[in-house]
Amino acid sequence: MTLADAMENVAGLKRFSKGTPYPFLCDLTKCKATDLDARNYYGTDEGRQAYLALALVGGRPVGRMIGNVFLTVYGNRDRPIRLFTDERDAIQWLKGFAG
Repeated sequence: MTLADAMENVAGLKRFSKGTPYPFLCDLTKCKATDLDARNYYGTDEGRQAYLALALVGGRPVGRMIGNVFLTVYGNRDRPIRLFTDERDAIQWLKGFAG
């Protein structure tokens, strides 16, 4: 994933949600790599405005590694982020943020 991909994803989320942040599940199971610029963009104020809470689902070691790096850098911010290996657990956690 490149910076352009990350910017497109955030723009799409904002369009879909009409600017209102929602709990969001990000499936990293097929993600092979995310470059540093993309990871940094997701952690910016602009990137974080796209979600209320973020569940990262990664079953493969690469996905878990990407998720762990993101959590290390951005996990102590005002938008909760958590890494999961099971999508059902992630959805259950995200339901706690639904209005």
